[in-house]
Amino acid sequence: MPYHKGSYLSGFVLLLPVLTVPIGAFILFMAGSFVIRDADGAVGGVLLTDSVRTVAARRFPGGVYATTAQLEGEAVVRCRNGHRVSFGYITGGIHIWRTVRTRDCTADRVIN
Repeated sequence: MPYHKGSYLSGFVLLLPVLTVPIGAFILFMAGSFVIRDADGAVGGVLLTDSVRTVAARRFPGGVYATTAQLEGEAVVRCRNGHRVSFGYITGGIHIWRTVRTRDCTADRVIN
């Protein structure tokens, strides 16, 4: 079979989309995640904070807030009524997925 110039490149281009999903999933798994599901519309924002910086979680449709664990610090949910709910310590490689309801926002509290 004769060598066709570009056959390796075209094979790589076809393989690239297939490899993107597992590689991306592996990177997200290793980075860790912090996901808050806002069940009742009580959440005003979600923050990850350490002594130097604050990272806000992105809000997705359906009342889901998510971010990767980019720092070592505290995970805080700011409720619409002004209270703050802390989910304790977060660091890279840890996955925290929680649902926040209106009853969780009745006072400043720590949930582990």
